[in-house]
Amino acid sequence: MSKRKSREGNDPGQTHVPPDDTTSSEPTFRMPPGAPRLRKGDRVEFDIGQGVDGPPYAMNVRLIDDD
Repeated sequence: MSKRKSREGNDPGQTHVPPDDTTSSEPTFRMPPGAPRLRKGDRVEFDIGQGVDGPPYAMNVRLIDDD
């Protein structure tokens, strides 16, 4: 499944990393090496995958060139 979306809020290119501190319930996100640096207003296309922890996540994030 593929979706197009204007970037607002969380960065769809982020990957979930379990927190090192087990006392924190907040997930930690980071950009994978070599990932494009997205800015507010960038248009992206991405695939949706089902996470092992339940919620879906974005993968294969690509910038849409509107030139």
